[in-house]
Amino acid sequence: MLEEEFRGHAEAAIKEFSRREINPAAWSRVARNTFYLTGGYDERGAFDRLHVLIQKLEAQAGRALQSLFYISTPPTVFQPIIENLVRRDWRSATSARRNSPRR
Repeated sequence: MLEEEFRGHAEAAIKEFSRREINPAAWSRVARNTFYLTGGYDERGAFDRLHVLIQKLEAQAGRALQSLFYISTPPTVFQPIIENLVRRDWRSATSARRNSPRR
């Protein structure tokens, strides 16, 4: 699935299941900041690609970003997912500076 296809599915679901009408300006902001990346829960390369994507987006924004991950998996595979997330240093250079002690 491509990102545009994913965004289309998300928009259709919001329109179908939301109690309110979708706000086009708000959805536009959300959609352009929504990304889709596939990979196996135990595939280190998938987590590496995710890390590269987040670093690229943070570089474009010039700041650390807050990420939200939707992971649709059974509880039996949580452990390898968490292990792969922990294996990467998810702090960007920007967030590392922001979280460093001030002198």
